[in-house]
Amino acid sequence: MKPAVKITIAYLLVGYCWIFFSDRALLWITGSDTVPALIGLQTAKGLIYVSVTGILLYFLVRHYLDQIESKVIELKKLNRQLETHAGQLKQSNAELEQFAYTASHDLQEPLRMISAFMAQLDKKYHEQLDEKAHQYIYFAIDGAKRMRKILIDLLEYSRIGRIYEETSPIDVEGIVSECLAELRHKIQEKEAQIHLDITCSGFIWDANLFRMIIHQLLDNSLKFARPEVAPEITVACYDSDNEWVLAVKDNGIGIDREYFEKIFVIFQRLHPSSAYEGSGIGLASVKKAVEFHKGKIQVTATPGEGSTFTLIFPKKIASSSAA
Repeated sequence: MKPAVKITIAYLLVGYCWIFFSDRALLWITGSDTVPALIGLQTAKGLIYVSVTGILLYFLVRHYLDQIESKVIELKKLNRQLETHAGQLKQSNAELEQFAYTASHDLQEPLRMISAFMAQLDKKYHEQLDEKAHQYIYFAIDGAKRMRKILIDLLEYSRIGRIYEETSPIDVEGIVSECLAELRHKIQEKEAQIHLDITCSGFIWDANLFRMIIHQLLDNSLKFARPEVAPEITVACYDSDNEWVLAVKDNGIGIDREYFEKIFVIFQRLHPSSAYEGSGIGLASVKKAVEFHKGKIQVTATPGEGSTFTLIFPKKIASSSAA
């Protein structure tokens, strides 16, 4: 039996029973013989009312049930489409995995061969080659190195959000110290001063992504230092309501406001590679990593005075991911 019919029958039975027994009870309580006709008329009117409203209820319930059924059919169709898209996404991820493998192995091998053979050529025929030939060899080796760096950075960029690691409590100061140790040669070369102001507690995030972010921001601050001015970099991390805030401030060359968005676009460089080395992927990777965990990144800068990159990490998102 259809649900609309069941609901209507139940409504009619309850209505009929109420009218019949309530009228009989009233007649019994009054004990009067002068109003039975009136009671019968009221009973008839009540039965007609319940019948009519019961019919209306049937059509109303059937209408809504038809709408619900239609929505269910539509949802099933959408679910099938989602399953199809999920399958396509799975296949796309598999292809991306293959690309990542190719980028990290097959594409880098020819570059290593070019560098190696060019170095051997320079070593064996060094005395026989003129200055122009040495310059060509240098350009070839340097180009191969830069191309290999681009492939490695592109590989890391593709891994963000695709190869996900669980969030866990991290030692912010320890990770910053590790990154400073990795960059110690650049720090010593430029006589940079590093200041730490780390007061955040219970920081929960992806440790590897956080290490990549810190390393990239510190490396950028060292790279884009002003000539003849020793870099001064401050790394601050603190709690703010329901967020963790990380800020890296420097006294470098700064950035024009019109380029605040462009610097986070992959392969978008503000300076030629001859002036500042790099692949043009670093800040794009930072932004992708932060936004993958529902965070946001902001930049404030003044040309010739320095830049500050502020990263905001929501505590609730990180905590729920860790759970």
